[in-house]
Amino acid sequence: MAEETPHGYTGVTADVPQQVPQTVTADETLQHSGDAIAGAAPLPPAAASSPPAVNTIYIYAAVAAILGIVVGVTVALIALGPAARSSPYDLGTVISNADGLTGHLVLNWNQKLGYRLVVEPSDPVHLAGFSQTVNNAPRPLSVDIQLKDSHGSVLCGKTVLLKFDPEQAAALAASDGESQAGTAAAGDQPTKAAQALDLAHSEAQELTREHDQDVFQNDLGRDGQTDSITAQGEMPCPRQVFDRTASWSFTPNFLTMNEQAELQNHLSGADENAPSAQDLASGKSPATRRKSKRKPPVAPTAYAIEGDDELVAFDFSKGMMETRGRKFFAMDKLSVGNNLAAWQDVPANIHYKCDLNSVCIIKRAGAGVLYARLRR
Repeated sequence: MAEETPHGYTGVTADVPQQVPQTVTADETLQHSGDAIAGAAPLPPAAASSPPAVNTIYIYAAVAAILGIVVGVTVALIALGPAARSSPYDLGTVISNADGLTGHLVLNWNQKLGYRLVVEPSDPVHLAGFSQTVNNAPRPLSVDIQLKDSHGSVLCGKTVLLKFDPEQAAALAASDGESQAGTAAAGDQPTKAAQALDLAHSEAQELTREHDQDVFQNDLGRDGQTDSITAQGEMPCPRQVFDRTASWSFTPNFLTMNEQAELQNHLSGADENAPSAQDLASGKSPATRRKSKRKPPVAPTAYAIEGDDELVAFDFSKGMMETRGRKFFAMDKLSVGNNLAAWQDVPANIHYKCDLNSVCIIKRAGAGVLYARLRR
């Protein structure tokens, strides 16, 4: 029979090992842990469970789709837009039926848009009339060219001039007009002087027209005729115009084919021998019909003095000019125009032409021309 343990006994029996109940150990552990946590900073709440991985996949897919759209649009713009065009770019030939002309245009790009334009008669039959027109133009002529895109819209343009000689045109007009019988009377002298001033004014206008403009050069054939005219230079167009140009057109301010034929006949005298409509109706031949006497062409204004000199004095207030060769000119102040500063810059080389009435045209590089009268 086991002995009763006295109340309050604290001793430990060596023979019987003391076992601490497991629940007590667990409670003490929780208590000590709680005490430790109470003395330290509170722990953050447990992290929420991460969202499903499918959300991240959706985000990546959306970004990839946006990038794909951007790349696709870029590729489409490159494919549909104009590609960088190689240089030179031959735009081929265009025909102007009213003038009987053919134009051939070639473009090139070298930091600026350059061009080369060749104009010639579309039919060799009209070569003589074309050559006469180019070399004896009765009025200022030009050619307008236009660059167009694939829709026919004009992108850029350029005007190229033909060389015009006012003196030659005046002589042509005089030979075509009614001739006056007898020699010119003394009272006609002022008229000739006025004509000389008009001619000088026309020459000044032509210099202004050609200033900073491209002018055609004549291409001569073996027979001395002008087979074609060529111009080359730059067009005020950006690179985008060069890349977008798909076609071109040109509008010549030229003589029509009928006008070219009339000019050719007038200059060659073929109109005297050609049968008229009246002769053909009456059955007369050129050999039997009465031929009208051809009017001799009127010679251009005769120049008694022409040469080069050096301008050493220019007094606008007095209207006087002096050269190193001791020539004195009374200037027409109105003809100086806006070039007064350039004319006052002396010494300078000049070229002068004076007619029999001492009416003179004086030219100076960079200052145009002015009109004056030579003082003996």
